[in-house]
Amino acid sequence: MSVHVVGAGALGSMIAARLSAAGVETRLVLRAKSGRRRAVDATSRVRVLVDGAPHDVAAASDARDAKLVLLCTKVWQARDALRQAKTSAKVVALCNGALSLADDATIVPAVTTHGCFETQPFDVTHAGPGTLWVSDEEAFKTLSAAETLNVVRVSEAEMTERLWKKLAVSCVLNPLTALHSCRNGEALPGRAFATLEGIGLSSDPDYAILKECFPYLAFRLLSDDSPRARGAPRLHGAARAARKSRPVRRLYLAGQPAHSSACTLLGA
Repeated sequence: MSVHVVGAGALGSMIAARLSAAGVETRLVLRAKSGRRRAVDATSRVRVLVDGAPHDVAAASDARDAKLVLLCTKVWQARDALRQAKTSAKVVALCNGALSLADDATIVPAVTTHGCFETQPFDVTHAGPGTLWVSDEEAFKTLSAAETLNVVRVSEAEMTERLWKKLAVSCVLNPLTALHSCRNGEALPGRAFATLEGIGLSSDPDYAILKECFPYLAFRLLSDDSPRARGAPRLHGAARAARKSRPVRRLYLAGQPAHSSACTLLGA
């Protein structure tokens, strides 16, 4: 199935590169008046760098021949982008705020936690590998060909729940990145934690953010054997040692009820 990616920013370029590398017929839609169109070579391909690795992805000026369209624009650009793409194909929307497109029956919302940024056009850093959740069976079969996208199929009910959770996270994260002029991945440490604690203290003089986070962190420290956790060797080594510590184990078990509610919010 041919996939056309509308929205050639960091996320769209990364997904197009991953799909193309997995053998999926993929085209990155670049409008004729787009400045990015200058990157297209004589063979109608554009070179996308993902973490320094080159991927040559086919380019197209619209999506009229598409069988599946991935919409990776900002949500406020989405409807105009689709009109200009001239497509009648099924559209899977990966826009933050995709709930605002729910009134359009031709658009299938999806959610991703992949984090990317560009240092320059088509030079993408895949800073936070995550998961891509879809409810549509046809889209799942096509997108799951790229194992690095970690595509998971969920029910429509679960998709709605994940969309609302993504909105809730964005409501917290976006103001923090604006206040501290930082990327999403840099928002939680330091000043942002202080900001969150200040908000908590305004309603509870005994509020302590580390105390609130501890049950969740303890659970992850003691139980997470995922590749992502193994990517932090010193932390993972500490976790293995901590499993043998009875006092820490007791703290972990005591924190499980609070951990479960934290995991529900964070989607762990």
